[in-house]
Amino acid sequence: MTATGYGALSDLTRVAKSGDTMTGTLVLTGTLPEQVPAGAGSGKIWTSDALGNGSWQAAASSLQPWQFDVMAYGAKPDGRFVPDGAMQSGSPLLNCPNTTPFTSADVGKYTIVPRVGASGVTSLVAQIQAYNSPSQVTLNANATVTASGVPMFWGSDNTSAFTSAETAANAYAQANAFGIGAVTGPPGVYGLFGPLKTGAPTFGNAPIPLHIPGPPVNKVTMHLSPYNYEYAATGAFWQQTVPQCTGMTLVSGGVFSSQSAQGNNITANGNPAVIGGPTPTNDYGTSPDLKYSNMNFVMRGVTIITPLSANGWNYCAVDLTGVAQCTIRDVNISVTGTYVGGDFNNPVLLSGGSSKGILLPANGNNDILDIENLSIWGGYTFNIMLTEHADVRNLRSLYAWSAMAVVGNYFNSAGAGHAVKIDQCSVEGCIYNGYILGQGAAGIGPYIDIDQMDTESPAPRWRDDNSGALASARGTVKIVGLYTASSIQTDANTGLNILNGQQAQGPVAALSYSLGTPFQNTYWQPVRVSLAGGNVTAIKTSALMGGPGGVGVPALTNMTPAQSGGGALPYSTFDLGPGAWMEIDGSVKPTTNQWSVGVVG
Repeated sequence: MTATGYGALSDLTRVAKSGDTMTGTLVLTGTLPEQVPAGAGSGKIWTSDALGNGSWQAAASSLQPWQFDVMAYGAKPDGRFVPDGAMQSGSPLLNCPNTTPFTSADVGKYTIVPRVGASGVTSLVAQIQAYNSPSQVTLNANATVTASGVPMFWGSDNTSAFTSAETAANAYAQANAFGIGAVTGPPGVYGLFGPLKTGAPTFGNAPIPLHIPGPPVNKVTMHLSPYNYEYAATGAFWQQTVPQCTGMTLVSGGVFSSQSAQGNNITANGNPAVIGGPTPTNDYGTSPDLKYSNMNFVMRGVTIITPLSANGWNYCAVDLTGVAQCTIRDVNISVTGTYVGGDFNNPVLLSGGSSKGILLPANGNNDILDIENLSIWGGYTFNIMLTEHADVRNLRSLYAWSAMAVVGNYFNSAGAGHAVKIDQCSVEGCIYNGYILGQGAAGIGPYIDIDQMDTESPAPRWRDDNSGALASARGTVKIVGLYTASSIQTDANTGLNILNGQQAQGPVAALSYSLGTPFQNTYWQPVRVSLAGGNVTAIKTSALMGGPGGVGVPALTNMTPAQSGGGALPYSTFDLGPGAWMEIDGSVKPTTNQWSVGVVG
């Protein structure tokens, strides 16, 4: 007999082994396997999907001692999104005319209504005060903007359930030699509307703060994941009318009323985040002492959603700057907006805020920053803050002011002396593909290698925080996708090798130039230039690369063969880096000018 669906065995106490007694109501069709597979002990239940594919899974009641179920602490995964929210400016009435989803039990639940909040804030976060009908409820706050067809969320506040489970899991992990604690629960949508918790004993800035394992305790590995890790989170489809909810989905109501309110909070307490460890304002992850919470935070199969804020005043999803290590698998981070609703049309506005999707442990961390299959759907100033030792595989970063910030130095962290590595990342709808934040150790770095940055940005662009970090950055970034190759640019000269993956190798047309005027290698690949003849006094090339449209030409070094001394240039070759600069001085251009794209050396 096979179960007709996941819920078919919901009343089953347990199936431990052949011959066990089953209790409760059971609707079955087909045939169950006669032999229970190895490992299907007490608490295992047979479940099958809509296609009839069955497997033995752990029931909630069969959790191990180190697993702490949020349901046991009163969690209610009753959150929902519907696509037809509508409000009038100055009115507290929330209407859903098509889905008619409301019941009287919704009174007291929290709502997030995008596009009807104050300018910059964008989302109205409020509570349901009264039930009027299946299509209408009254909130305890008025809309500021009239809008309809918005992806509206409502649900219970589960902050206390998650903080209680995390507290218990941390205490268990510290008390046991193997050092593991796990916060878990069924896949579902959990609202989080509790206040930011600051100060002792967690010294962070989050509704769900991560407790600090203190010395001399063994390193704690703290897990957050649904019952079955197979429920992996994934990003949204661009035609969706509601945000993507997958796995254990946490929806936060955290957004500030202004840029100054957000900035003051960050200055006082560190980055506000839905989930966060101790922050640099409390001396964690800062130089020179490099104090960290002795934890490896592991998050798998989790989605975190924060309010849409056009100016980037929303909370961060996760802040791990003061945590020693992290392991991220199959996670989705986003805001309560949608592409189809036009919520990501103007990411330049996000530069007015300081929100981040996820901050990795600060430079000087314990060398495990292991990221795989992470989708950040956007709505943040910086989608991800990448720090030294990060190893990233399969990253999607969309609809942000900057797709990523590579940290040389941030919040008085150690200067980066080790590398960031990304194998494949997708970037779309971002003003900047990359941002270098601060110089690395001794003014060199940060180091970043990206095997492939697949982008649809028409003019892929990198910048820094005006600290000279682009010039000190090192590494190679290969760009591929849909863009105009000659439009690649950096806002300052850089030590990065930014490679144009569209460009074929081999002979290419020589770029046009004027004598005595620097010009840029806009092929954005290493080039060997062969020159001879003319009347030449100097050939100069740059070590640094980049800079937009002839602005900010880097220092040039004279590479002319000594025997030329003016007059005809003997046949000579010059190596020019991707986006690097060259200047040819003299009275007559070389009569031989041949360019070949390929590996220089």
